[in-house]
Amino acid sequence: MRLGHVLAIPALLAVAFFLPSCRQADGPSTALEARSGAETRVIDFRITWTDYSGRGQAIQKIVDDYNAMSEKDAYIQLVGGDEDSEAIRTVLATRPETILVLPYRHVQYFGDQGSLTDLTAAFAAEEPLFYREIWALGTANGVTYGIPWLGHSMCLLYNETLAKVQ
Repeated sequence: MRLGHVLAIPALLAVAFFLPSCRQADGPSTALEARSGAETRVIDFRITWTDYSGRGQAIQKIVDDYNAMSEKDAYIQLVGGDEDSEAIRTVLATRPETILVLPYRHVQYFGDQGSLTDLTAAFAAEEPLFYREIWALGTANGVTYGIPWLGHSMCLLYNETLAKVQ
C-alpha cells in the first residue's frame, strides 16, 4: 500500500465523522435568509474602512439591527473598502445602487464629475440641522451629493489665554 493511500484513509474517516456537524441549522440564521422569496434585493453598503476593523464592526452591528427591524424588500450588506479612487470609480460604474461612505474630498470629486446621485431634494429638510460649513463639504457646484453621517472631535485644541477671558 502506498503512503498516499495510508494517509487518505484517516482523512476520509475524519471527514465522515465531522461532516455531519457542519449541517445548516433549521430555520434562517441571518436577516437575509429570514426574508421571503427571491424578491429581496441586496444593496451593498461600502464603507471606507475594512469591515473587520473596530469601526467596521461597529457599523456592522448598526446594519444588522437595521436589517432585523426593516420590513423593506431590500437587505443591506456591509462591504469593507478603502479610499482607492479606481475601486470607487469601478463601483460607481458597475453597481450604481451601492451606498458609499466616502471622504468629503471624494464626494466633491465624484460629484463634480456627475458620478454621484443628486441628494439635494431628498435631504433638504436635514440641511438646517448642520453647520453650513459641514454641509458644504458634501456638495459640488451647489448640489448635495453627500450628507454628514459621522461627526466627532479627534482632539480639542485651544488657546489657554483666550479660554481664561470671560
